[in-house]
Amino acid sequence: ELLEALGHVTRLRGDLRAWENERETIFELLRRACLSCARHHCLHLASIKDSQMEDAWLFILELRRQNPAR
Repeated sequence: ELLEALGHVTRLRGDLRAWENERETIFELLRRACLSCARHHCLHLASIKDSQMEDAWLFILELRRQNPAR
């Protein structure tokens, strides 16, 4: 679930049209995946690439920049 969400984030960051149409849906998917992994102690998965984690942070920071209430 988390790996799937991270894959969507990476794809989204490279596609302006997808960013406009899917960012809220992908944010919710990422949020739910992180919460689920936190409950099940799987946030430290070795299969998560550094670039995927960086993309996720940049995605979250960009959403925050665009919507300070988030």
